[in-house]
Amino acid sequence: MQADDVAKQVTQKYHAHIHQQVNGTRQIQVKERAERCDGSLVSEDEYFQGHIDAKPTVEFSASVFAFDFTSSYWGAGGAKVVNIEVLNSGGERIVALVDCGFVTIRVHCTALQCLQHPIVGFTLRNYRGVEIMSENTDLGYMSGGPPTIQPGQEFYADFTLFIPYLPTGEYFLGGAVADRPDGNEAHVQHHRQDTAVKISITASHVVYGLVSMPMQSCSITIKQ
Repeated sequence: MQADDVAKQVTQKYHAHIHQQVNGTRQIQVKERAERCDGSLVSEDEYFQGHIDAKPTVEFSASVFAFDFTSSYWGAGGAKVVNIEVLNSGGERIVALVDCGFVTIRVHCTALQCLQHPIVGFTLRNYRGVEIMSENTDLGYMSGGPPTIQPGQEFYADFTLFIPYLPTGEYFLGGAVADRPDGNEAHVQHHRQDTAVKISITASHVVYGLVSMPMQSCSITIKQ
């Protein structure tokens, strides 16, 4: 047996295992050959691709835990991230996600010194520490600077974004607050907390990469 054939079988068995994990008791078998309705044999590739195309729809389900004040952090200490929330369109805190879609990630902060050019950001990482997505408020202040924050003031930054389908497992939402006192590219990281909020995804569509973007439609059209 050639090395390519071995690699193909390993990949197919792995995909079948992932399908079975996600779809519960639904069994997916990988065979060398299969029969068509007329009794003729189909190739291994045709058989396997048919099962992939016919995979059932699975609901997305995730739990969003409260901010962990005991999780590790680092920084210069001129400001603090004091809470991170995931909110729905009505501004209510989400404790359970039942589908992917738009959410608002709100990072609450407190200034302990004057922040001339505050920068607030978030990251989403999987349990291995791989960064799935991240952003900061600099994107929203390309044409004008952010407000100056005085010592003792509380403030927050909102990030409204689309949450895609993610593989089942644990993820961590982190937040950070920094300052760019001289207005150039150099900045001071005052507080960064990478594992502040745990998100546990217990059910999801089959995902073959880091994320899977839901499609509005999908079809095949034969040209006339």
